[in-house]
Amino acid sequence: MFYKKAEPSSSLNFYKKFYADIIKDSFEDDKKNQKCFLKAIYYYNVNKYEKALKKLLFLLDACSTRNEKYAVNVFLALTYTDDGQQKKAVGIYESMVNAGLADSLVFSNLIDCYRCIGQYEQAYKTGELALHTDPKNHDAYCNLAYVFFEDGNYDKAKEYAEKSLNLKGNFISPIHLLYVISNLENNNEVITYGINNESNLVAYDIELFDTYSTFKVNINSDIKPLYERSEIEIVSERTKFGLNGAIKEGHLPGQCALG
Repeated sequence: MFYKKAEPSSSLNFYKKFYADIIKDSFEDDKKNQKCFLKAIYYYNVNKYEKALKKLLFLLDACSTRNEKYAVNVFLALTYTDDGQQKKAVGIYESMVNAGLADSLVFSNLIDCYRCIGQYEQAYKTGELALHTDPKNHDAYCNLAYVFFEDGNYDKAKEYAEKSLNLKGNFISPIHLLYVISNLENNNEVITYGINNESNLVAYDIELFDTYSTFKVNINSDIKPLYERSEIEIVSERTKFGLNGAIKEGHLPGQCALG
């Protein structure tokens, strides 16, 4: 729930294009540092966090523009997060807030970092900032839904998960959370949510179908008189809630943001 990673690529220019909204014009006048930055992003994407951190920490002192400071700090925080160092990620994001570098992406990611370390009140306050900055940030709504869920407020969790879905209909994270809540509330009804997929109104129907905590999503077109049905299998592993976790790659109409 932070920011989706790119597929591994040997081309550094690929990462420059993939993360263009974060990188912007960083180090355009310094090709050596730009290459160093793109290598750091490559290491982040292939989970070589120690190497990524080494280059990103080096680049902190090389930043001369607002865009460079923003981009390097975002990837530094993302790397700390994926490396399991959430407190360090929180420190980076908080420094960005204090320096006036934060945008809705930063606030949204910070929500989830606070959740990970159990600071729910801070997560709620940050959520207000995220949604004030961008009222259509589906990641912020989703991240807040997970905070409410862990804080025991299922009604609010469902409300915010549904708001996230209204903004991005093929977003599996809130669908997953709604399924978990339904299961915990012993609701045996199938959960149905309308989404927009390639200009067609479709719906996710989620139901448990075997003893290995695997569930499937049937996509039913509500546009045509006769439904064209296809199934998406979501193969799970146990999470801390004891329910569905891992998603079989390539079986969804869209990928989740990490944020």
